[in-house]
Amino acid sequence: MMHDDDTQTLNTTKSFVAGCAAGVTGCIVGHPFDTIKLVQQTSSAAAQTSSLAGSAKQLLLQSRGGGGGGVWAGLFPALGVQVLTSGVLFGVQASVSASVAKLFWAADGEDQALIPSEFRLQQAMAVSSVSCASVSGFLTGGLLSPLVCPLEAIKCRSQVAAQIPAGRLGLRGLYSGWTATVLRCSFGNAAFFGVYTLTQQLDLHAGVGGAIAGGAFWVAAMPFDVVKSRMQTARAPLSFAATFRQAVRQGKGGVRVLYAGLPVTLLRAIPMNAAVLFTYEAVMALPVDRALDCT
Repeated sequence: MMHDDDTQTLNTTKSFVAGCAAGVTGCIVGHPFDTIKLVQQTSSAAAQTSSLAGSAKQLLLQSRGGGGGGVWAGLFPALGVQVLTSGVLFGVQASVSASVAKLFWAADGEDQALIPSEFRLQQAMAVSSVSCASVSGFLTGGLLSPLVCPLEAIKCRSQVAAQIPAGRLGLRGLYSGWTATVLRCSFGNAAFFGVYTLTQQLDLHAGVGGAIAGGAFWVAAMPFDVVKSRMQTARAPLSFAATFRQAVRQGKGGVRVLYAGLPVTLLRAIPMNAAVLFTYEAVMALPVDRALDCT
C-alpha cells in the first residue's frame, strides 16, 4: 500500500507526463493563431486595427517573399516552450494544489488523502474547491515564470523575425519582460484553473471545460501579455511601466491596445485548450505504467 507522500509524488510525475503530451497537441492546434496574435501586438497602431484575415495575409506574403515561415514561423521553439511549460505547469499545479488544500481547506484534524488514487485533475480540484484551485494556479504561475520568461523571449523573437542587438541576446536579455511574465502567468493561471475546476463541478466535458478555461486565462492575462511581447521584441530595453505607457500612447484606442490580439487569441484558446485538457485527461486516465511510457 502506498503512503500519501508516495501517492502525491506519483500523481505529480504522471501530471507532468500528461502535461507534456497535452503541450504537443496544444501547440500544433494553437501556433498559427499565436503567430497572428504576436504580429498584431507588436506592430504599429495602424496594424493593430487590421483584421485577422489581413494579418494572416501579411504573414503569408512575408513567407512567400522569403521573410519568414508565415503562420508556422517559430514552430519548433514554440513546441519546446509548450511541451516543457505545460508539463511543468500541470505537475507543479498538482503538487501545489495538494499543499494549499492541506493548509487551508482540509478538515481540521483529519488525516485524509487529498488527491484520489485515480489521479484525475478534476477529482483533485473538486476536493480542493474553486478557491483552492485559483490560489494554487496563482502560485504555480509565479513558480513557472523563471522557466517561461526566457523561452517566451526566444519564441517571440523568432515569430516576428526581430533584429535584436547582440547586447540583448544574453541572459539579461532573455529575462526582459520578467515583471510582465510573472503577472501574466500568475493571474492567467489563477483564472484558468479556477474556471476549469468550476466547469468540472458542473460536470462539463474536459474539452468544453478546457475551452472555457483557456478563454478565461487570456481575458485575465492579455494586458500583461501585450506588455511582455513588446518588451521582449524591443530593440532597446524598457521597464514595465515605460512599455505600458508607450503602448497606451501609441494605441489609437488608449488602453484598448492592451487587448490587441484578443480576438485571435480567443479563437486560438478555444480549440487549443480543448485539445490540451482532453489530451491531459486521456493520459491521466491511463494506467500508471502506460502513462509514463508516453515519454
